[in-house]
Amino acid sequence: MEQTPKPAEAPQAKGKKTWVVIAGVVIIVVVVVAGLYFAGYLGRTGGGSPVRIWENPVGSCGSSSQCGYDPNPKNVTAGTTIEWTNEGTLPHTVTACHTASAPSSTACPTMNAASLPNFNSGASPQLSGGQKFSNRFDTAGTYYYFCILHPSQMHGTVIVS
Repeated sequence: MEQTPKPAEAPQAKGKKTWVVIAGVVIIVVVVVAGLYFAGYLGRTGGGSPVRIWENPVGSCGSSSQCGYDPNPKNVTAGTTIEWTNEGTLPHTVTACHTASAPSSTACPTMNAASLPNFNSGASPQLSGGQKFSNRFDTAGTYYYFCILHPSQMHGTVIVS
């Protein structure tokens, strides 16, 4: 039995297959990293969803129309970190309306539910112009907060779903 030799197969370009595999892996990594970024786990400088502390005119906080928090209310999902930035020149605080930190009903007309955690940027040192404060909200609920230094003018709300 004689066998006829098979014609030689054209050599496959191994480099081309390698590049296809590498391209596939890169695409998968990019999609995963982008998903983590938009979910809030990566790459957000300063730690979170922004709220600005404002004064208009800068250096004045005699009424609620001259200073405050923006946006107000702030709506987020559980697990979000909010970062407040003082964009004015006066010192301010971000203080939860919690029995541990709310001195009066003027400061906090509505108190947080007892089950919600307390947060406070601190009365001393306060947030001077340009300073930031971050807090992660893991528990769903409505959080009320105020500025200890301007208790009748500055109130804010965070709604966590």
